[in-house]
Amino acid sequence: MNREGRIASLKPLLFLLFWGGLVFAGTRAFPAYSGSSKLADYLRELALRASMQKTPAAEVKAEIVNYARSLGLPVADDEVHVTRAEDTIQIDLDYTVPVNLGIFTWKLHFTPSVESRAYN
Repeated sequence: MNREGRIASLKPLLFLLFWGGLVFAGTRAFPAYSGSSKLADYLRELALRASMQKTPAAEVKAEIVNYARSLGLPVADDEVHVTRAEDTIQIDLDYTVPVNLGIFTWKLHFTPSVESRAYN
């Protein structure tokens, strides 16, 4: 078999390896993206409720960290910033989720943010 024939026979294998790698990485990253989406939805609901009920910032922060951990997200206390002013609450998160792909670790960075105001 000549050189061109050997290269041509490797193309389908390389194609399958490439797409297989993408599918593998996607399945490993899916839980982090799914959890982050659920956390962002929860932040919107929590901010609205906390602004109306005037929940203290420390209590809101603890609730966020507990919920994030229940989703399997490694959110630390210092990665959650809650600012309260009268009827307004601002919640900012900045966290990284490591995804182990075997040969290296892919670090997914998320920065959800929400602000809510209670209207009387």
